[in-house]
Amino acid sequence: MIGSLLASHTPVGLSIVSRLGLGSLEPVTVAVGATVISDTLSLVVFAICVSIYTTGFSPSGLALLLGRDRPAIIALVLFGLSRLGAYVLKRVRG
Repeated sequence: MIGSLLASHTPVGLSIVSRLGLGSLEPVTVAVGATVISDTLSLVVFAICVSIYTTGFSPSGLALLLGRDRPAIIALVLFGLSRLGAYVLKRVRG
Protein backbone atom coordinates (compact mmCIF):
# COMPACT_ATOMS: atom_id res chain seq x y z
CA MET A 1 0.00 0.00 0.00
CA ILE A 2 2.73 2.46 0.94
CA GLY A 3 4.69 1.45 -2.16
CA SER A 4 1.75 2.30 -4.37
CA LEU A 5 1.64 5.77 -2.85
CA LEU A 6 5.36 6.29 -3.34
CA ALA A 7 5.18 5.00 -6.90
CA SER A 8 2.76 7.69 -8.07
CA HIS A 9 4.25 8.86 -11.31
CA THR A 10 2.21 12.02 -11.91
CA PRO A 11 4.15 14.38 -9.58
CA VAL A 12 7.40 13.44 -11.33
CA GLY A 13 6.11 14.43 -14.75
CA LEU A 14 4.22 17.45 -13.44
CA SER A 15 7.38 19.50 -12.98
CA ILE A 16 8.36 18.88 -16.59
CA VAL A 17 4.89 19.71 -17.88
CA SER A 18 4.80 22.87 -15.76
CA ARG A 19 8.19 23.97 -17.07
CA LEU A 20 6.84 23.63 -20.61
CA GLY A 21 3.87 25.82 -19.68
CA LEU A 22 1.30 23.07 -20.18
CA GLY A 23 0.17 22.79 -16.57
CA SER A 24 -3.19 24.44 -17.15
CA LEU A 25 -4.34 21.98 -19.82
CA GLU A 26 -7.38 19.90 -18.93
CA PRO A 27 -5.70 16.47 -19.33
CA VAL A 28 -2.93 17.53 -16.95
CA THR A 29 -5.45 18.76 -14.39
CA VAL A 30 -7.44 15.54 -14.69
CA ALA A 31 -4.32 13.39 -14.25
CA VAL A 32 -3.18 15.30 -11.17
CA GLY A 33 -6.67 15.25 -9.66
CA ALA A 34 -7.01 11.53 -10.28
CA THR A 35 -3.64 10.90 -8.63
CA VAL A 36 -4.62 12.94 -5.57
CA ILE A 37 -7.96 11.12 -5.26
CA SER A 38 -6.47 7.66 -5.73
CA ASP A 39 -3.67 8.33 -3.23
CA THR A 40 -6.15 9.68 -0.68
CA LEU A 41 -8.48 6.72 -1.09
CA SER A 42 -5.50 4.36 -0.76
CA LEU A 43 -4.67 5.97 2.57
CA VAL A 44 -8.29 5.61 3.73
CA VAL A 45 -8.29 1.91 2.83
CA PHE A 46 -4.92 1.52 4.55
CA ALA A 47 -6.26 3.19 7.72
CA ILE A 48 -9.27 0.87 7.73
CA CYS A 49 -7.04 -2.19 7.24
CA VAL A 50 -4.72 -1.17 10.07
CA SER A 51 -7.66 -0.51 12.37
CA ILE A 52 -9.21 -3.90 11.60
CA TYR A 53 -5.85 -5.64 12.03
CA THR A 54 -5.10 -4.08 15.41
CA THR A 55 -8.53 -4.16 17.05
CA GLY A 56 -10.41 -6.76 15.05
CA PHE A 57 -13.42 -6.16 12.87
CA SER A 58 -16.57 -4.75 14.33
CA PRO A 59 -19.27 -2.87 12.43
CA SER A 60 -19.55 -0.26 15.18
CA GLY A 61 -15.78 0.32 15.16
CA LEU A 62 -15.79 0.75 11.39
CA ALA A 63 -18.73 3.15 11.58
CA LEU A 64 -16.93 5.14 14.27
CA LEU A 65 -13.74 5.28 12.21
CA LEU A 66 -15.53 6.45 9.09
CA GLY A 67 -18.05 8.69 10.82
CA ARG A 68 -15.81 10.48 13.29
CA ASP A 69 -12.37 10.65 11.75
CA ARG A 70 -13.15 11.26 8.08
CA PRO A 71 -14.98 14.61 8.53
CA ALA A 72 -12.19 15.85 10.81
CA ILE A 73 -9.53 14.97 8.25
CA ILE A 74 -11.51 16.55 5.41
CA ALA A 75 -11.94 19.76 7.42
CA LEU A 76 -8.26 19.81 8.30
CA VAL A 77 -7.20 19.38 4.68
CA LEU A 78 -9.68 21.88 3.25
CA PHE A 79 -9.15 24.65 5.78
CA GLY A 80 -5.84 24.04 7.51
CA LEU A 81 -3.78 22.88 4.57
CA SER A 82 -5.08 25.57 2.23
CA ARG A 83 -4.22 28.32 4.72
CA LEU A 84 -0.81 26.80 5.39
CA GLY A 85 -0.17 26.59 1.65
CA ALA A 86 -1.18 30.22 1.11
CA TYR A 87 1.11 31.30 3.95
CA VAL A 88 4.06 29.35 2.57
CA LEU A 89 3.50 30.69 -0.96
CA LYS A 90 3.38 34.26 0.36
CA ARG A 91 6.67 33.75 2.21
CA VAL A 92 8.37 32.12 -0.78
CA ARG A 93 7.24 34.70 -3.33
CA GLY A 94 8.41 37.50 -1.11
